[in-house]
Amino acid sequence: MAVQPPPERVDDVFAACVHGFGATRFSPESAEREKTVWELDRTWVVEDGDEYVATATSYAFEMTVPGGARVPAAGVAQVAVLPTHRRRGLLRDVLGAVLDQAAALGDHYAILNASDTGIYGRFGFGQGDRVLRIELDTDHVELLVDPAPGRIRLVDAHEAHALVADLYERFGRARPGAVGRSAAWWELVLHDEASWRGIGNPFVAVHEDDAGRPDGYAIYRSHERWDRGHANGTIEVRELEAASTDVEAALWRFFRDIDLRTRVIGYPRPADDPIRWRLTRPRRAWVTETLDLLWVRPLDVAACLGGRRYAVEDDLVVAITDETFPAQAGTYRVTGGPDAATAVRVDEIPDLTMDVSVLGSIILGGIDAGELAAAGRITESTPGAVGRAERFFRWRPAAFCSTTF
Repeated sequence: MAVQPPPERVDDVFAACVHGFGATRFSPESAEREKTVWELDRTWVVEDGDEYVATATSYAFEMTVPGGARVPAAGVAQVAVLPTHRRRGLLRDVLGAVLDQAAALGDHYAILNASDTGIYGRFGFGQGDRVLRIELDTDHVELLVDPAPGRIRLVDAHEAHALVADLYERFGRARPGAVGRSAAWWELVLHDEASWRGIGNPFVAVHEDDAGRPDGYAIYRSHERWDRGHANGTIEVRELEAASTDVEAALWRFFRDIDLRTRVIGYPRPADDPIRWRLTRPRRAWVTETLDLLWVRPLDVAACLGGRRYAVEDDLVVAITDETFPAQAGTYRVTGGPDAATAVRVDEIPDLTMDVSVLGSIILGGIDAGELAAAGRITESTPGAVGRAERFFRWRPAAFCSTTF
């Protein structure tokens, strides 16, 4: 049975979590930093005697949904079971407790980064985005279209928090799936020590327009390498947010022009990143991986369906199955468009039927309904309803969350 740990045992929670993920321990310094963002009142454990053998927690996020609204979402994290206690249902205990609590607190969504993609579908999570790893060969890259005018300056990462946090709130939060970051979270993103939240010892480049107003930034690392006397270094771009794609292009050009570096690697990048279409030689920008980062689980189906905006005007009746929260399984009429939306439970024949995990995949516009229908994940009762749903739920810009948690 899952219980909440007392504050004085937070270090024991950390120990159980890192053991579950195969590490030995947090360093004392890492543990102190972790305490600045870990929300113990949203943390659950399973005990075996005095030992914690399973953990799960969530972060209280605000997440952007299609149309720009920001809604409460539980960022589920640190879901771990000790290897000595596998296959006893403990993961279901702690994750179930986290989801129950999040739903009771009024979170519309639960979201997570899946370390094992085979686990979370049975709890109602669906892959909500596609992210790219893009690599540019800087020796052979020229831009077809001029980037935004202005200049780029370097800012010391230790002093960059307020500036990049403001830019992120203004521009980075526009995409569905993006979440807010506290000051403590930014400290981890910009910290000298690498973690899953930040690359460690980062450079911060800020773009300013002709009037000197900041309108974009990038967080990156530079790696030196020499092969037989020739420079062959790389630039690793962890985060790039900007007011426009022209400002993004200016930052990409800045990376291209850094001396002694022949490869720029951007990860994670959203699925609709336009950089390849700006190049005279698009084959010199490789998508070396297409992965998932954001997994989405609606906790309040009506709020999720009614809280976003839709690409076109339509009225669909959707039946949702949900084994984890059977009380929200049912049929919903969704009426919406670019300016408003409503969703109410109805007793009607549905146009479409899907599991809540499938709704999690399409609700932010990151995965097309037509793909999931072709895979047998959506049942069409009204002819043409899948095509309507594909146009209805699709959104641009594409769903993307640059915050890893």
